[in-house]
Amino acid sequence: MIQAERLRKILDEVDDRGFVSIESLMETLHASKSTLRRDLLTLEKEQALIRTRGGAMSSKARGTSNEPEVSFRRTQQQDEKKRIAQAALSFINERDTILLDSGTTTIELAKLLGDYRSLMVATYDLYIADVLSTMDNISLVVSGGMLRHRMKTLVGYFSERVMEEIHADRFFLSADAIDIKHGCMCYSIEEISVKKSMIKAAKETILLGDHTKFDNIAFINVCDLSEVNTIITGSETSDDVASSLREMGINVVLV
Repeated sequence: MIQAERLRKILDEVDDRGFVSIESLMETLHASKSTLRRDLLTLEKEQALIRTRGGAMSSKARGTSNEPEVSFRRTQQQDEKKRIAQAALSFINERDTILLDSGTTTIELAKLLGDYRSLMVATYDLYIADVLSTMDNISLVVSGGMLRHRMKTLVGYFSERVMEEIHADRFFLSADAIDIKHGCMCYSIEEISVKKSMIKAAKETILLGDHTKFDNIAFINVCDLSEVNTIITGSETSDDVASSLREMGINVVLV
């Protein structure tokens, strides 16, 4: 088993059970104790879990303001994120102007935009900009701003001003946590203003979020769910969550 697959399985075990011991992981993954200790150290450095004596504790116990690295988040729920991105294409028409938020699912969406004849796309995410820069059919706008080195996003006054001047058809929003009461949340206060500017700039806001985002809390609120028109999420999301969202008048797409 390669390390990336092993790391995903460790996180699945930890998040499902809250705590796992080294011994149980050895039985489940058929890996040595020394290998698993190195794996847990790697995941702890990525702030994905908390190591404890003899095992590891779920990252959900680590608080609301520790932001995992993009490189780590891109290894999580990969199949679900690709399904969500594929479903998002049905909301994009030729010659649309769309805004792409920073996020691993929106990166997957960006990869799928090459088949359109003509689109205008604006983003503050340099990973997304890099993907779209190879597509001749995309008229790409990348906001200026201060670079967040860890996340490769451009934030601050200049980024906000660019988004305030745009009139877009749709904004594809990402969130670090989604809750019926608290709405859409993220870890970083630095990205809040540009996200809010993008919501105001678009006729329609579509939230892309895998099932792990629901019923969680992050540091700061981005918007209420009343500001979201559609949520696209994986079929792994519970029926209770989907029903509650629909009762709020939100179009929920399960894929």
